[in-house]
Amino acid sequence: MSVIIWGHRGKTVELGPAGSFPCPNCGQTRAFKNVLEYQSNHVYYILGFVSKKRYLRRCEVCGRGERLEATAVESLGRVPIPWLDRFGCLAALGAIAGLILLAVVFAQLQPPPRNVPDLIERVHHGDAAALARLRSEAAADDVPSQEALMDLLMSGAGVPQDWSESFRWAKRAAEHGLPRAEHALGAMYELGHGTEVDYAQALHWYQAADAQGIAASANSIGALYLQGHGITEDAKAAVTWFRKAAEAGDGPGAFNLAMRYLVGDGVAADAAEARRWLERSAATPGADATTRTVVAAAELQLGLLYESGTGVEKDAVKALHYFESAAPLNDEAKQNFERLKARLAGS
Repeated sequence: MSVIIWGHRGKTVELGPAGSFPCPNCGQTRAFKNVLEYQSNHVYYILGFVSKKRYLRRCEVCGRGERLEATAVESLGRVPIPWLDRFGCLAALGAIAGLILLAVVFAQLQPPPRNVPDLIERVHHGDAAALARLRSEAAADDVPSQEALMDLLMSGAGVPQDWSESFRWAKRAAEHGLPRAEHALGAMYELGHGTEVDYAQALHWYQAADAQGIAASANSIGALYLQGHGITEDAKAAVTWFRKAAEAGDGPGAFNLAMRYLVGDGVAADAAEARRWLERSAATPGADATTRTVVAAAELQLGLLYESGTGVEKDAVKALHYFESAAPLNDEAKQNFERLKARLAGS
């Protein structure tokens, strides 16, 4: 297959009658007309320009004639070559340059592409422009920006803590079906952060998040059943929800389930089963404050079980280890560590 890059062809433009003159070729007086002959060149049939232009006064019978001065003809009026043949190349180049210029101007006028992680990092460092950008995007219903504002304003990281505004963005994101926002909104309704306490709404949003696989929401539903908040108190139902959360890997759910087994509330008391779920809770990964607090609480309970030998073989050294690990975040564990340490030292 051949590709034509460059091409050309001759063209003629008739300019009208020139009068009657003796034709040297015909030997008679003939009618003559003025014509313009030129070569039209093209690149890929798109970019065009003119070359080899000449004006002729030509016999209408034999086609022979004489050449005319271009300046004399063109001084009488405009150049009769079609515009695209004359300026096609320049017009195309001008159009390309114009489009490039327009793209540059448009790019300058547009805000830079949204990068939510970068904006969050900048807000952490006190960048007011980044916070304004997140608010602008969130107001335009950008869900990741709404989620980012929910978290930032809830935690007060880089901005003053503002539960009311955090609640507003959580609600907007939850209404778009974001699971994390649904769970956060449920917690805000339950605790009265940024809004009035409303257990019915808390249950509604926890259920919505649970339906999308948020294990922490199953634990929160269990807590509502256990306390009878906005729903009939039901310890057995609470255990069912705690178990669902625990089996999905939720540390607080595992701790709450362990405590139900420990005290025999909603399920038959079973210290060994309690120990199993406490160990699951104590092994919960994560460095956030909530996770560390729950891990410390589980370690405290494990220490008490090993010290007393409840549901496990008594082991004071293991108990001391658990108390020591929990002590930085749990005052009761710290007290038990000091007490057991002194007892073992004196024995």
